[in-house]
Amino acid sequence: MKFSYRQNDIYHNYITQVARFEGDILLMTYINATSQTKAGLDLSVKADPWKWMTATLGTNTYYLLSVGNIEEWDISNSGWVNNSNLRLDFRPIKGMNINLQYFLNTPQYYPQFTTRLSHYMNIGISQKFLKGALTVSAQLTDVFNTRKWEIFSDNQYYQLDNMLHGKSRMFWLGVSYNFNAYKKAGAGKVEGEDRTKIRTGV
Repeated sequence: MKFSYRQNDIYHNYITQVARFEGDILLMTYINATSQTKAGLDLSVKADPWKWMTATLGTNTYYLLSVGNIEEWDISNSGWVNNSNLRLDFRPIKGMNINLQYFLNTPQYYPQFTTRLSHYMNIGISQKFLKGALTVSAQLTDVFNTRKWEIFSDNQYYQLDNMLHGKSRMFWLGVSYNFNAYKKAGAGKVEGEDRTKIRTGV
């Protein structure tokens, strides 16, 4: 188990997106916000309940304060944030790994905007061949098609609700071959034979 205290992270004049009025038009643009401060805790836990399974939990919780303004308009925002992910690895047979990874993000606070809770899960499988030199893997991202970016703003000038849902569900197929790993395995075997046998001839 790993437990740590997150020191204050302070950023000044960072770029952030805002919405402002130009006449009767609501314009999305970028400004330099005054500052952003984060302070909280990181926690990481890894467990092996069985030889064929590993569970890893990572989570961080912090208080976020974003300070900024547009002319006389105060767009500061603040709140508690948690970002967590749980990964389960299964090894049903030799050389195979099946992993499930679930992500959960609570509302995030930015100048003028706040995001809504979001979550999604990825699933992957890999199999090693040729004494580990060849690996074939596949992964499906956002299995339940729930990953989205949704923000809202409610202030004295306007109410805004925006949701972006891109093509986050994708299937990846990979093949990798480690030439060095295969050669080292073979070289080790020959070296062992040389130490136990008497060779004759040329």
